[in-house]
Amino acid sequence: MTSAPASRHSRPWRPRLAVIAWLMLLLTVVCAALAPAALAHNALVSSNPVADSVVPTAPTSIELVFDQDVKDFQPRIAITITGHDPVEIVPTVNGSTVTADLTSVDLPGRDSTDPVSWRVGYRIVSADGHPVTGLLDFSVGSGPASIAAIETAPTAGGSTRAEPIPVADSANGSASQSPDQPPAARWWWIGGALVIAAAITGVVIASRRAKQSR
Repeated sequence: MTSAPASRHSRPWRPRLAVIAWLMLLLTVVCAALAPAALAHNALVSSNPVADSVVPTAPTSIELVFDQDVKDFQPRIAITITGHDPVEIVPTVNGSTVTADLTSVDLPGRDSTDPVSWRVGYRIVSADGHPVTGLLDFSVGSGPASIAAIETAPTAGGSTRAEPIPVADSANGSASQSPDQPPAARWWWIGGALVIAAAITGVVIASRRAKQSR
């Protein structure tokens, strides 16, 4: 006759534990949903000149527009024109737009009468503090020019010129973007949430059992 009240008093914690478990599950789902946005760094969304385009005359500026604000922390742009060494420029940053003014920059090959390729290498720091690098290729003149001349042009010392700014590999060399964190990284968010959920649930169960034993 005395065991029934004890049994009834030992059960009220179970609904609470179920609520906690559901809250932890909700936390896991939220973390999984937010993970891709948290892991995504800045990406180039547009440019002027446009990637892989052909413009009739040499541009007086280069404009890069990203999908997030850019930190005004040591942004770098380097321009390589077919057959010439790269020229590094310090651009200006305005929110998500990075602009390089070329009006007073001496760019060897800019006045060429033949079609030439321009390669723009950039390095910026995204709002989350991660550096982002990439390439932008376009042609100036009456038609498309070969990118191969930029990639293999020798320097004065006879060696093959490396890119002026570290950039991600690209099959065609145009508008490439450094890779974000791999998709597997988002599982750390999910795993972390599950570990937290399991730890909190374990503490609640242990606490309830300790109270029952007393």
